[in-house]
Amino acid sequence: MIEKRYLINLKNGNNCKFEINDLNQSDQIAIGFAYQIFLNNNNLLKIHSGRYEGEVSYSIDNIVNTHSNFSKNIDHFTIKFVLNVKHHLKVHLTGHSKVQLEPCAQAGNCRAATINQNWQNWHQNRYPLTGKTRFSLSSSGPFKVYLECEYESQSGCAIESKKNQTLVPVQTRLGLPDFAVPENKLLQTKNHVDDIIFPPDVNNQQGDINFSVTSDNVETMLKNAPDNYSGRVTVVFDTEFN
Repeated sequence: MIEKRYLINLKNGNNCKFEINDLNQSDQIAIGFAYQIFLNNNNLLKIHSGRYEGEVSYSIDNIVNTHSNFSKNIDHFTIKFVLNVKHHLKVHLTGHSKVQLEPCAQAGNCRAATINQNWQNWHQNRYPLTGKTRFSLSSSGPFKVYLECEYESQSGCAIESKKNQTLVPVQTRLGLPDFAVPENKLLQTKNHVDDIIFPPDVNNQQGDINFSVTSDNVETMLKNAPDNYSGRVTVVFDTEFN
């Protein structure tokens, strides 16, 4: 039994013929394979999570030359490849899980006294209702972000009146300042989401979720005052998509 090693380059899926000329008629050989996968984009982080399958077939042609006593003996075999890709994704809420919507031009930038004054003078300044919470994100690959709502309104979520069960739309926006995504990206429910966020390989990066109710909808809410509005909004970070 002898062992010899040869390097065969099958890049880009091209057909290949490789001749081994340094074997004797009496040599007995065992054939084994090691392989390396070449990526077109050279970046594993941009491959979607999932199961990838493929195969490659080889034929061994035992014809040495015209002076050989060997008879033609062609054997075929197929090697099947399976690649499972699963990316790391971790989201940790660093802010509050309960967000209070208040009249403030920028969420989180108004003190209690300012908020009270904005309520009293609302018909003059017409501030939207805003609120925010923060989170940290670690990711090694692409993902989608979408909403799951207790109450839905068109492609987003809503809050419900305790008095008469009317719904008021709430805009939910994603802030990822260290990512190559639009600032304050408007989030929608799963059926309305097509785009995919491709972040760099990051660890413990900070982001925020901003909620808002437009001034026109605030005016409608004030017509029914006093009242309470509430609703649950779930922001889903999903690596399992087609």
